[in-house]
Amino acid sequence: MVRATFRIRRRYILTILILFSIVSHSVHGQVLNLKEQSARAASGDTVEINKLINTAGELLDNNTDSSLQLLKIAKYRSFAKSYHKGIALSLLKMSIAYSIKNDRTNAEISLDEAKGYCLLSEEREKMSFLWRQSQFLMYKYAGQTDSALQTLENTSTMLKHTKDTLLLVSVYNNIGSILIDNQDYQAAYSYIRKALSLNQYQNGELLVSRLNLAYTHSWEGQMDSMYKWAAQAFQLAQELHLPKYERSASLLLPSS
Repeated sequence: MVRATFRIRRRYILTILILFSIVSHSVHGQVLNLKEQSARAASGDTVEINKLINTAGELLDNNTDSSLQLLKIAKYRSFAKSYHKGIALSLLKMSIAYSIKNDRTNAEISLDEAKGYCLLSEEREKMSFLWRQSQFLMYKYAGQTDSALQTLENTSTMLKHTKDTLLLVSVYNNIGSILIDNQDYQAAYSYIRKALSLNQYQNGELLVSRLNLAYTHSWEGQMDSMYKWAAQAFQLAQELHLPKYERSASLLLPSS
């Protein structure tokens, strides 16, 4: 029964891990805020367009249809401004939204359209990383685990000499999550340890690493180690004000 609960929760953790869609207030409140941001974005201000895209991203998990509608607005505003990064980010998150809705055709169309704009961005490495992450999610939601894992491994190769080590940390965490789902715990442990060794910050990726280690130890029956990492994840989730992570970590702690 306990392990069944862990398996159910992992399905949600993977989405949180990649999207960073941690939401602590109501969806209704976010939609109102998004309408306000959309009106400001109409002026063509790239800062406001970025805010619109980020807020739409926060809705991906809980209100995918609203997120998709608002990402289309951000895309059109970005076109009007010839803002290539905004177009790319809008399309990438649209691809994720379509993947969540199991609309593979539109997910692929959005991903293909985004590719050219990612290459036009000054932040080419980061945008290429985000493109591959969206591709990974498309495969993941379609149940194509082998393709999802291959995408992540290709991404880690691409980032081998990156100066932005947090991108590589994210990839290693994602690989660890997939390997845990595949019950390949030793390999998962290796990748999660790599993520920990590269991450020097108290951030969401560190939290994900700790949760992944807790899950790895849980499946191997190492309960003391599981409790240790779950407790550290729970504490960090509280410090970072990430309630979804906090709830997930609490499921791995002993009942009071």
